[in-house]
Amino acid sequence: MKIFISYRRADAQMTARAMKTFLDGIPAVSEVFLDFDEIPVGQDFAAVINSALAKSDVCLVLIGDKYLTGGQETEQPRIFDPEDFVRREVSLALQSDTKVVPILIDSANMPNAASLPDDLKELPKLNAFQLRTSHFNGDMDDLLDVLFGKAAGSSGRWTRPPMTAMGVVKRIFGGAALGAALVIAATVIHSIVQPFGCFDMVCSTQKLMFADAPTLTDGYNRAREVVFPAWAGVVVLGMLSPFLWRWAKR
Repeated sequence: MKIFISYRRADAQMTARAMKTFLDGIPAVSEVFLDFDEIPVGQDFAAVINSALAKSDVCLVLIGDKYLTGGQETEQPRIFDPEDFVRREVSLALQSDTKVVPILIDSANMPNAASLPDDLKELPKLNAFQLRTSHFNGDMDDLLDVLFGKAAGSSGRWTRPPMTAMGVVKRIFGGAALGAALVIAATVIHSIVQPFGCFDMVCSTQKLMFADAPTLTDGYNRAREVVFPAWAGVVVLGMLSPFLWRWAKR
C-alpha cells in the first residue's frame, strides 16, 4: 500500500513526521509520501504532488486546529486561496480514485461544508479518524486496522521491522529447538504410557505396528521409515513456524 500524507505545517508538521516514521516501519506499507522528504530541490512542487497522489492508494488528510487558517489572521481563511497547496492536494485526492481518510488530531473538529471552498465540500462527508498524540502508537495501529480491514489488537502489532539475516538465523534455530523439544516431550510421554516394556519410540512402534515383521532388523527398518521422517517433519515445521506466524500477522 502507498500512502500520501497531506498536512498543514502550522499545526500538523510534527504529527506528519511521526506518522511517516511509524509507517516506514510497517512491512505492509510499501511507500509513504511526505512533501518535505520526497521533493528534491529544484523540482516542480505541484507536478511532484500530482504524480505522488496519482500513485497513492490512500491519502491521509491531517486536520489540526489551524487547518483552515494556516495560523494566519487574514480576512479570508487560507484554505480558500486557490494557490494553497493543502487545498490543492485534498482537491486532487477527492477527484481521484485515491481513498481519502480525514485524520482529526487531538481535539480538532471536522470543518463543516460552509467553511470550505467548493472543491473540498465532499471532505466533511467522509468518516474521520481521531488520532490522539498522547496515544499515538495505539491509535496508529487502529488506523492501520481500518486501512487494511484487520481486527483490532494490542498496541504495536503492526510495527515489525524488515527481517534481517541474523533474524532469519535466530528464527530457524529457535523453531528447530521448538520442534526438537516437541519430539523429546513426545518420546518421554510415549515411554511412560506405552505397554510394551521398552522405552523408546522405535521399539514401541516396532511392537505396535510391525509385530509381524520377519526379523527384528526388518521391523526396525520399517519403523525407522515412519518414525524418523515424522521426527524430521516436526523439526522442519518448527523451523518454519516463526515465518508462518509472521506472514499470518501481516
